[in-house]
Amino acid sequence: MLDPARLEELKASSNLPSPRGVALEILRLTQSEQANHLRLVHAIQADPALTGKLIKAANSPLLGMARPVLAVSDAVMLLGISMVRQLVLGFSLVNEHHAGECVGFDYLAYWQDSLLTAVAAHAVAQQMKIANAEETFVLGLLSQVGRLVLASAHPDRYRRLLQEIGTHKPQALTQTETAVFGASHLEIGAALLQDWGFPRKFTLAVGAHEDPERGDLLPHSHEYRIAVVLNLAWEIARLLRAGQDHSQEQLQQHSHALLFHAARVGIDEEPLTMLLTTAVERWKEWAQIFEIQAYAAEPLTFMTPTQPQSAEAPSKPTPIRSLIVDDDSALTQILRRLLVSSQHEVMIAPDGREALEMAIQFQPDIVITDWMMPQMNGLQLTRALRETRAGQNVYILFLTSLDSEERLLEAFDAGVDDYVVKPIAPRALTGRLLAAERNVQQRRALTQDIDEVRRMAQELSVNNRKLQQSALTDPLTGVPNRRYALDRLEQDISLERRRNGALSIIVLDIDYFKRINDLHGHDVGDAVLQHVAGILRAKARLQDSICRIGGEEFLVICPDTRQEDAQRCGERLRSALEAVPYQNQDLCIVVTASFGAVTMTVDMTSSDLMKCADQAVYRAKQQGRNCVVTA
Repeated sequence: MLDPARLEELKASSNLPSPRGVALEILRLTQSEQANHLRLVHAIQADPALTGKLIKAANSPLLGMARPVLAVSDAVMLLGISMVRQLVLGFSLVNEHHAGECVGFDYLAYWQDSLLTAVAAHAVAQQMKIANAEETFVLGLLSQVGRLVLASAHPDRYRRLLQEIGTHKPQALTQTETAVFGASHLEIGAALLQDWGFPRKFTLAVGAHEDPERGDLLPHSHEYRIAVVLNLAWEIARLLRAGQDHSQEQLQQHSHALLFHAARVGIDEEPLTMLLTTAVERWKEWAQIFEIQAYAAEPLTFMTPTQPQSAEAPSKPTPIRSLIVDDDSALTQILRRLLVSSQHEVMIAPDGREALEMAIQFQPDIVITDWMMPQMNGLQLTRALRETRAGQNVYILFLTSLDSEERLLEAFDAGVDDYVVKPIAPRALTGRLLAAERNVQQRRALTQDIDEVRRMAQELSVNNRKLQQSALTDPLTGVPNRRYALDRLEQDISLERRRNGALSIIVLDIDYFKRINDLHGHDVGDAVLQHVAGILRAKARLQDSICRIGGEEFLVICPDTRQEDAQRCGERLRSALEAVPYQNQDLCIVVTASFGAVTMTVDMTSSDLMKCADQAVYRAKQQGRNCVVTA
């Protein structure tokens, strides 16, 4: 974690990314539990450009509003205070920092990639159902803000660092940043988000999102799951950027890496391709809202590098690639004709140095090399090849007139597989080549077996992840279920006790739900449950977890929350639920709920908390329903 003194030093820079003007006032208004919708609407309306962007954002298909949003007041009510705050923060930063003094920092590419990460994070979170999609959108947008901080606070030094390292090697970049500036862009970004009032679970996720497995996050914790979502979204943005900057071969490497990361979280190739297509389409829409120029991107071509062979035209076996290394041109031509007649692809090099360069590019299966050659002899070539990853599996056949036992042992120690003594006997050479071909075919079969095992393991991982996700999600509402809720509650209790923090929970029970089912049918009852879940997710605070724990019962877990804040949180959810009725054609149902809030004491268990909250809900029902009672 970044040293607070170092953050204050960075904040002293006048160029540090930060909300200003109306955006700063909105951020201050929304950081309090007593945030007033009317005051917030008036603050937004003071900036016409911000007003227009917010209404456009509210009407975006990404946020899925049920009806058109025409006024700021409607946008604030439907989006929720937390989402409005995050969007305003994003709009402000893009507007203030679309250009800067750091010559080596591509500001346009930075915002293009950040917005693509945001949209991809939203899509991934929706598909995986392990994080709030709207929350991950803004986290994706700001996940790389530490790079913007360094470019703004140290433009000359960061320019030199980028010229030396670039941005295509993330691990090298963070290590060099730490060495030069005392902290990486990940640590700086997480600290800045914490300073802006983002919950700790979000700042931890941002700090670890480039490699969640290497961080200190607990597996299956909420912050770890958010980091995994951001990691996959970041990889998607890197893939599409690679389509602009790199060769087809490098692009394929990014595609394979993305497939691997997606498989780890239960998304296989077909849904990933659909996710990419959706992300690109929505990215272009949001680029217009944020006034960022979008580049052309065709993700489907990235994910499908080659077309499968048809049944009528079966694929031919891959030919063996052979490299001949000898300064005797007559001998090389004889060897070449022999290998070509056996359907080999053949390359020729006159000496070891040129052969080494060819081997790195050509990646041969077999190398036939003379011992004595100018520049680099066969023994030196063999040692050099064996030191490379690609050269470790090459079959090396030596041609030599030196048949002493000591020299041959030296060759085998260097990595030679077999040898033929000059002058070459044709039958001996043919026999050695057949042995080499068998070795190559066996290695290829072994590689295929290993790839198949990896593919099966990947499919198993995908299926296990899907089963785990299904086991922890309520299929009707899409929010976590009772099993997840109880596990999460135990984790949060342990965490808050370790850091001497406060924890509250809110249980709510929909009023007169049986009457809704009896009068309108269970289909309407199910739709009402989905309606309630949607409002709770939209209006809850960023750090809260919404779960369905029974028929018409929901649980809100509120970390770092004392009793008075839990009361206000419950009241905000109650009023939001009452203010937005369920509507379907001519049917309009005002839905209310009875809320019970309880704050953890020193000796309370999770069962104690749930029991106290249930009792508070019972008292709320006795007091006339549609109210909040604290235990």
